[in-house]
Amino acid sequence: IQSTSIHASIQSSPYGSEQGPLPTLTNSCMGISDVLTGFNSVEDRIRQVDLELSQLRTDYEVETQMVREESSKAR
Repeated sequence: IQSTSIHASIQSSPYGSEQGPLPTLTNSCMGISDVLTGFNSVEDRIRQVDLELSQLRTDYEVETQMVREESSKAR
């Protein structure tokens, strides 16, 4: 999708083929890098949540183990 829209903007450029498409290309690249930056921050967030989840899971397993030991002592 991206390449066709860039190509179309080159075709319809009012400046002629020399320097017309360059600003459009630059804008497209900036847009793409913004999107990539967004993806990176989302990935970081996912990693962070993943860490928090594994920590919670570990805590839960420890708690469960302690409860099991307590209940076996109580019997």
